[in-house]
Formats: sequence, C-alpha cells, structure tokens
Amino acid sequence: MRVFTAIGQISYSAYLWHQPLLAFARLHNLHKPAQWEMLSLAALSLPLGYLSWRFVEQPFRKGNFARSLSQGAIFTLAATTGSAFIAFGLYGYLNNGVPQRLNDTARYYANFAQSRNPDQTCMLKIGDDFSTQPKTECQEFTIGDRIDVMFIGDSHSHAISYQAQLALQKENISSYSVSYAGCIGLEGYFRAKTPDRFQCSKYNERMLEYARKEGVKTLVITSRFTLYWNGARFDNGEGGVESGKMAYIDLLQFRDDNAGPLDQNRRDRVLKSYTENILKLAREFNVILIYPIPEAGWNVPELAAKRVLVGHQKVVDSISTSYQVFHAKERTGDCGI
Repeated sequence: MRVFTAIGQISYSAYLWHQPLLAFARLHNLHKPAQWEMLSLAALSLPLGYLSWRFVEQPFRKGNFARSLSQGAIFTLAATTGSAFIAFGLYGYLNNGVPQRLNDTARYYANFAQSRNPDQTCMLKIGDDFSTQPKTECQEFTIGDRIDVMFIGDSHSHAISYQAQLALQKENISSYSVSYAGCIGLEGYFRAKTPDRFQCSKYNERMLEYARKEGVKTLVITSRFTLYWNGARFDNGEGGVESGKMAYIDLLQFRDDNAGPLDQNRRDRVLKSYTENILKLAREFNVILIYPIPEAGWNVPELAAKRVLVGHQKVVDSISTSYQVFHAKERTGDCGI
C-alpha cells in the first residue's frame, strides 16, 4: 500500500523530528500536555519528516556532495558531529543544566528545587544496609549517650526531620533519624511491585529494636499513609498530577495473594492494621503521628520558573492546590486514628 510505503520512506526523518517536538512541548508547557496535543505533535512530525527527507536526506544521499566524500570522510564527519553533541550534553550535565541561561527571577524560583534535607545519607534506598543501627553519619543531633526522639518513615519523614531536629537540638533534646524512601513507617507490610531487596518491614524492625535498646521515649512517624492504602498518585484537579507509578502495600502474610490496589479486602485489612500497629506502639512510646503532608500535584519550583520565562505576571499567587480536593482524598483513607 502506497501510504505505508511513503511513511516508511520518511520514517527516519519523522523519527528525528518527533522527539524534540514532544520534549519541547513538555518543557515549555506550564502543565502536562494533553493527549490531543501530543498526538497532534506526533502527526506534525510526518510532514516535517517529509520535508527533511525531500530536502536534506535525499540530496545528501544522491547529490554531488555525497558522491564527493570517501567512506573515511563520512565516518570522520559523523564522528566529529557525534562528539560535538556528546560534548554539548556533558557540558550541560556537568554545569547543572547551565542555570545562567535563565534570568535572575527564574533562577530564584528554580533554585528552590534544591531546598531539601542536606543529609541525604540518612535516607535509605533499595539495597542500602540498615541492619546496623545507629548509622554513625546520622548522629549529628544525638546528644550524649541518650536519644529522646526518633524519626521513622519514608521520604516525607526525611523531608521534615532536619528542621525538626534543629529545633529539638536548641531545646537540648537528643534525636535520631534514618528514613527509608517509599517505605511506610510501620512494620509488618510489603510494598507491591518492588524487588525482594526492598526490605521495608525489616527497616522498621531494626529501627524499633534500636529505639527500645536506647530507651527512646518519643517516636515521630511520618508516612504517606493514604498513598500506600489507595495506591493512586495525587491529582489536584487543576492540571497538577503527581508523577510516578502506583504505590500500594499489603500485610506480609498476604504477599502471595497478588491483591491489586483497588482490592477492597486489601484496603480494609491495611486500614485495620494501621490502627492496630499505631495503638500497639503507643503502649510503648509517646507516638507523634504526622498525617500525610499535602501533595502539591505540581513541581512548584519548576512551574514558577516556567511562568517567569513565559511572562506570567502572577508567578506564585496562581499556583494553588485545592484543600477540598486534598481533604477528600485523605478522608477516603481515614482510619479513625
């Protein structure tokens, strides 16, 4: 069929066009581009691909310039061009994306992406060793030979712990914090669709063993309880949709059941277990339970910087997340604690 033959002829040129079209649409768009926009750009790659095929690819293949080049010269030209692209990419990577290309206001907002807990070694990831506690590099806020407060939980625990520990230190309160990214701060669960090396429950067991050994009085537990119960990433209803795959948990004894995120039996037993787990810990410790920190839906520093670059007058005022939407989402996972 001639139409498919024609597409096949221009396919390489169309392939070269589609990626920059889609990439720049994502970079320039204030929100995630709609599906129709991406499909339109994919369709646009075909006529652009034809023009490239007709006026670049064909003349280069069959014109006098191509005939005048030896095989060695073609390889040299290709290697030189490829090296230039690699060097350009490395320059951007090694210079953190070359932030000086932005104006001062855009850089100001974009820089907030670096506003995070400076002690990244105290947030564990898959495969990290947590069997030995304490981690020496995480004892910055430990005073003497006592620990009064311990922070347990996922990356949200890591996000709040540094400033909280600074405040506790000023009050001569000793604290210790080691978090585990993507891991609920309670023992007895596994996170679905993760490798066996993701030892969430064992992390909590080791942390609690250490807490008991050191006579810790207060546990601060911070986790995305609703996400792990519900599985769905946050959609603020205003165009801001949190990136990432579904993330849900189940009890260890149900590991072989393969219950999905929407399985009501899984949800019921997880909610019930939340309550039982926290009440059990409350009989040993003073438990401070930090409810889920509101998600924005947006990457706020990136969105603010983009707004500056496209000339928006109200950069931050119009970036919002509905409290009603957030509250409705959290209420769906309210286990009455």
